[in-house]
This record gives sequence, C-alpha cells and structure tokens, in this order.
Amino acid sequence: MLFEHTGAADAQYPSTAPTSAGIRFHRFATVKYLVGLGLITALMLAGAWLLYLEISEHKAVASLINISGRQRMLSQRIDMLTVDLLTAGSTAEKEELRKQLSESAMQMFSYHQWQIHGNPEVDVLPLDSVTIRAMFFEGPEFVDRRVTQFVEAAIQIASLDDAALSREHPAFRIIQKEAHQGALLVSLDRVVAQYQSESENKVARLENFIIVIFSILLLAITLEVAFIFRPMTLKIMNDISKLERAEQDLQLYRLMIENTADPVFVIDDDDSCRMIYVNEAAVKHYGASREEILTWRIPDWDPNFTYADLPRHVEDIKNMKYLQIETMHKVRGSDELVPVEITLNLTRYKGRICHFGYFKNISDRKKADEELQQAHAAAKASAEKAR
Repeated sequence: MLFEHTGAADAQYPSTAPTSAGIRFHRFATVKYLVGLGLITALMLAGAWLLYLEISEHKAVASLINISGRQRMLSQRIDMLTVDLLTAGSTAEKEELRKQLSESAMQMFSYHQWQIHGNPEVDVLPLDSVTIRAMFFEGPEFVDRRVTQFVEAAIQIASLDDAALSREHPAFRIIQKEAHQGALLVSLDRVVAQYQSESENKVARLENFIIVIFSILLLAITLEVAFIFRPMTLKIMNDISKLERAEQDLQLYRLMIENTADPVFVIDDDDSCRMIYVNEAAVKHYGASREEILTWRIPDWDPNFTYADLPRHVEDIKNMKYLQIETMHKVRGSDELVPVEITLNLTRYKGRICHFGYFKNISDRKKADEELQQAHAAAKASAEKAR
C-alpha cells in the first residue's frame, strides 16, 4: 500500500483527477468521434433515402406499366364490345353490352386521369416529365386527345339506339382507327417506352449517387479508424504501459516499505488519528497483530495521550506539515515503556487528511546519553575533589 506525500497545504494535495492534458485529449477525441459518427450516420441515412427513392421509382414505373397494360386491354375490349353490339340479336343482350361498354370506357378514362394527375393509392405519381407531357398534349402522339376521343366515341356508341348502330357511324370509325388498326395502342406503347427509359435513367443516377455515398462512407470509416480509433488505441496502450510501469514501481516501493527495518505507519487524522497502515517492522515493534493495530488510536500506544485529548490533538496536527517528536510507546510483552523518535509528514490519502512517517527505538541512545551524563558527572566530581 502506498500513500502520496506532499509538504504543501491541503489545497495543494496531489489529486487523482484526470490531468488537463488528459481532459483535452478526451474532449478532442470525443468531438472527433461525434463528428465522424454524425458523418457516417448522415451518409447512411442519405444512402437509405436514395435506396427508398429507387424502390419508389421502380414501384411507380411498375404501376404505370400495369395501368398502360390495362388500358391496352380495355381498348381491345371496347373494340370487341362495339363489334358485338352491332351483331347482337336480342334487346337484353344489347343492353348488357351497352352497360359493359360504358363501364369499360369510364374505367379507361380513369386510368388515363391517373397517368396525368397521379393516384397515391396505387403508387402513381403526377405527370412531371416534360417529354411525356408533350406526348400527352402535343405533337403527333397527343395521347390525351386520342384517349379522350376514344372514350367519348365508346360512350356515344353505348348511348345510340338500335337504329343508329352502324359501322359507318363516326364513333365506330374512331374506335376502328384507334383500337382495331392499332394507332392508339402504338401511342400508348411509346408512352410506356418513354416512362421506362426515363425511369432507367433516374435509377442509374440514383445508383451512381448510392455508389458515391457508400464510397464516401467507406472513406469516412477509414479516416475515423486512422484519425480517431488508432490514436485512441495508441493512447490507451500508452496509458496501459504507464500503468504497468507504475504498478511495477508500486510493487517495488511496497516491498521496500514493507521490508525496511524502520517501523513505518500512517494515521488517519479524519478518523480521530486511527492507525490505517503499519509495515512489518511496526507490527514487530508493537508485538500485536496487524489487524488489532489497525483499530488503535494514539492513546492505545502512547501513554502521553488520552481519548479526551484526541479532538484537540486532531485539530492541532491537521495544520502541521512536518513534525518530529520524542515520546514513549506501550508494547506487548514488556512492562516498560519504549522511548521512540517519531517523524511525521502531512499527506492526503483517498481524500482524507493523514500523517505518515516512521519512528525509531531510541532506547540504546537514551541509555548511552544517560551513561555519558553519568560519566560527565563523575569526571566533574573527581575534578572538584582534586582541587
């Protein structure tokens, strides 16, 4: 067990808090980590969003192709119903054919409106392509006019009475031209082809964006590893090396203190001067077990103190950075008090005010001093008699 030592006042005690350099490194590493993490998160979200757009584009084109396929089917159905209406025999059969013709025409017109204005329920977006809008409302295709005329012709045929039904009727001619001869189908196919082409171009651009984003993401991860995680790893490895060296030094100091011939001790001033550490030499000096000694306070080993003196003594020594005194110790196995010289130093251990130090048994020195004094006294007495 080691205790940090200082001769300074309480405000200058060594602290186990992180150093300013360590705090700066921690803050800097944290900021870099958060920036890197934020960049990676943003790139991942962007990639996910582009992927969502690509999927939506595929769904929209698939819906449009499906609608166009239904329009083709309805145009053929309308053509077939008009022919059947001309050849139907009974009135009931003609009425049923008129009903089916009207429903098919209205359904085809609804699909046409979806293509122009969109329908979120079936994942169809409003028409936003300049080229396709031109195919719908301009030029030789003029799909909007073709479909509208085709639907109006079908509805008109469904409303004709039996006498007016004829292949020479203008409405029948429109149906024959647009559906039977395939003019409308060709226009619808060209629109679908243009949808497909533009969709493929959009998807290709989105895929390129996704490739770029994921390339940047990989670069960001690489840079984060190089400039964040690697420095942090090196710092941690360096700190571990320092801790290992400190542990080795600690073991050496512990070995030195525990095995020195001089008794070493630590007193906790904040716990009424309780003994909190003694080395092996101190254990032998007191003649008691280490566990028992660590429950003692000053009056338990120094006869010059009482428990009533402790509060005042604690307040006095808390302000003493260094103290050297001579006193007496009570030891087990002896009825005599042992004279000792104690050296104390102020320190802080685990946030508590303590004194650590060592003491020496000065019995031999005291005996030698006494003998020397006796010799001086004898010499002085002899000198006086000689006069």
